[in-house]
Amino acid sequence: MTDVPRTQWVAALATQLPEVRPLVDSLTEGWQVRHVAVPKAGLMLLRMEEVVLGEDYYLGEVPVACSRVEIELPDGMTAQGGAQVLDDDEESAVGFAVCDAILSAGLPGAEKVAALVDRGAEELARRDQVRRGMLARTQVDFSLLSDKDPDGEGTA
Repeated sequence: MTDVPRTQWVAALATQLPEVRPLVDSLTEGWQVRHVAVPKAGLMLLRMEEVVLGEDYYLGEVPVACSRVEIELPDGMTAQGGAQVLDDDEESAVGFAVCDAILSAGLPGAEKVAALVDRGAEELARRDQVRRGMLARTQVDFSLLSDKDPDGEGTA
């Protein structure tokens, strides 16, 4: 189906959000979608570890939404999926969880979800390339500030 690792599916799908909801609605028509856990959205404290002293500190709050679903097809086949996103939109998390279930179990429509994931992965790669280009332009060469000449000799 897709070469994108499962851990990256939600991130890839998030770049294609306007297309996810209509796709999920069309694919799940006639299927039973049940919540394994109640979808939640809220704030999470982002904990970091201070490098020198090894002490924890809280960087701040980030919005998080999570969902776990079980899908049952009319023929009795079932699949489970889940998603956790840095967003406060429960509906998006549910849509991503449904896509996860469809793609991981190879349910009907998995090829459409895989195509969406592949497009999203291409978008993520493009964004990463742009970020790397911007980062490369901000690098500073401090060797020009050295007292030594390029050959390693001292200044005369």
